[in-house]
Order: sequence, then C-alpha cells, then structure tokens
Amino acid sequence: MKQKNQYRNGFTLLELLIVIAIIAFVAVIGMRSYGNLKEIQAKKMNLSNIKRIQHTLATYNEAREGVTDRFNYFDSLIDAQQGSGAWKGTPGTYQWENTAVAGQPGIYDGSWKFRIALYNAAGQGSGAVPSEEEAKIQNKGTRNTGLLSQLGIYFLSTNDCASLQEAGIYRYMLHNPSTGQSSAYCPLKQGEVAVGGGGPGFRPDMSAYYPAYIEPGSPVAVVQPLSNARGGASVNTIYKDLGYTYTGTNTFAMTDSDRASVLSALNVKFICFGVGQCAECVRNQLGLGEAPINSVYDKTNYRNYIAVFAIYGGGQGVKQTCHLAGVLDCSGKTYRAAEYDVNWTTQAN
Repeated sequence: MKQKNQYRNGFTLLELLIVIAIIAFVAVIGMRSYGNLKEIQAKKMNLSNIKRIQHTLATYNEAREGVTDRFNYFDSLIDAQQGSGAWKGTPGTYQWENTAVAGQPGIYDGSWKFRIALYNAAGQGSGAVPSEEEAKIQNKGTRNTGLLSQLGIYFLSTNDCASLQEAGIYRYMLHNPSTGQSSAYCPLKQGEVAVGGGGPGFRPDMSAYYPAYIEPGSPVAVVQPLSNARGGASVNTIYKDLGYTYTGTNTFAMTDSDRASVLSALNVKFICFGVGQCAECVRNQLGLGEAPINSVYDKTNYRNYIAVFAIYGGGQGVKQTCHLAGVLDCSGKTYRAAEYDVNWTTQAN
C-alpha cells in the first residue's frame, strides 16, 4: 500500500493570490517613495541652484565691476505691449494689483492674450473662444507658483534709474503677451544689439520679448512689503530673509497706505529680474553659462531664478545705493524659505 506524500508540490490558488497582492502592495509603496524621492531631490537641487547662482552673480559682479552693461538683458517679469505708448507709469509710483488695464503692464502671467488671439485668428484653434481667466489657467505663468502674490509693479524714478545703471543695468527684456515671435513683431531700436535671436518669450510660451531701456517711468517687478503669511498679514519674509526687518507698529490691513508706511520704514525697495537665457550675466564667459531652471515646476510656469537688487536709502541729501541683495527661486522663495520646504522635520502643520 502506497503512503501518501506528506508534502504538497506548488501553491494553492489562494496562496498565489495572497503573494501577488503582497507584491503589488510593496510595488505601490515603492513607487510612492520613488515619487517622493524625486520631489525631495528636485527641491534639494533648487536649494543648490539658489546658492550657486547667488555666489556666481556676486563673483561675476566683482570681476566686472565698472563695466556698465554687466547686468543687462534680465527678464523684466513684466507684461507690456511695445508701441502702445501706455506701458510707462508715473515715476516713483506703485501698482500693487498686478493687473494689466488700459494698456498698463502687469506681472508676467503667461501668454494668455496670445492664446486668445490664436483662437480668434482665422483657421486657428477650435471650439469656443476661452475667457481670459480660462486662458490664464492654461498658460499658468506666475499664478501657480506663489510669485504673483509676492510682487507688485514699481515705476522707476530718475534716481532709481541712476542707481540701477550704477549696478550695471541699462536694458532689460519686456514681455509682450499679445503677439507671437519677437523676431517678427518686436523690431529692435536703432543701434540695439540683437539678443537671443527671437522668441520664445520668457521661455514657457511662444510669445514675444524685446529689449527696452531703463528710463524714468519704466515698470519693474518689486517685492510686496506686506504679504499674507500663516493666516495673517505681515512684513514679507523676503525682506526678513535678506536682512531687512521691520520693527514698527502697523495694523497690516494690506492697504496701499500701509504698504507705503512699511516701505518708508524699511527704506529699501527690492527690484526683481528673471535670470533668463538672454541675460548678460548668463551669456558672458565669466557668468553662469546657462540659465538654470527650477524643475519643481512644470514648463507652463515661469521657471527661471530671480536676481534681487536692493535700492537703499535716499532722501535728506543721502545718495541712493543699489546692490545685488540675493536670489529667489521662481516661486519667490529665498534660500532660507526653500530650505524650510525641503526639511520635513520643520514643516508647519
């Protein structure tokens, strides 16, 4: 009589299903961890880029001290239509609402006007013409990075222009959101040197950019002195991180008069310029060589880093000074703020 084998060969169907389920669960966990790892690495690269760009620009500035055009052709971060005759403002005034009305400029916000123009053009696009808000969402620009809420517009005074020129900034690149390639739509001024050979604009889109001189009334992006931070209005942390603290008493009601009060107390304006591929400090052999992008954000956002120049002092016979104050990432974070993002142990709830 044959004795039955005590041991079975192979697995039952139930056991196989359990093993497959365990493997699938481990794979999902692994994929999530890999995704988190990629995001953490991108944020760490962002930190490294901020520090490297800041060091390189400071070294470059020292090496080329006295060269008048050493910081020409930054991205202005401003939407303005060339030839409209209305893109300049009253020197020394601010436009905090970041909107382009009646031909006035706004903070760069993607090529939404160009997107609408494409839908309106014969044979271009399909379906219903998108609203301005829909078109803005499709061309994110600065909307989804937090930068839009950090910046306002300032129209340079004569003294501001002189200060920026001493710092090596005579020309910058404006962005025209209403037209296509700059080589076709934005002819250079007589005697102006071609920069970059045409579009795309500030890199995420295919709308036009063009060089313009720094003149009284020229619009520049400026850091908002007040921001909504952690549930309440306070002095923008960019000021604090770059060494300018405000100790006065203020209601922080986010009105224009409050902003003016804080700016007067701080006695400094932070002018922001994008470090795009056209910038002299990128193309020069002593500079960056290429314009690093922030890989945390997708290509529909503005992704270049931002050089911040502090215009300090002035009034009561004291001359204004202008110096390179630091570098922000494309979402408006200083190194300190970006480091806070990377270190999960210090994350706020």
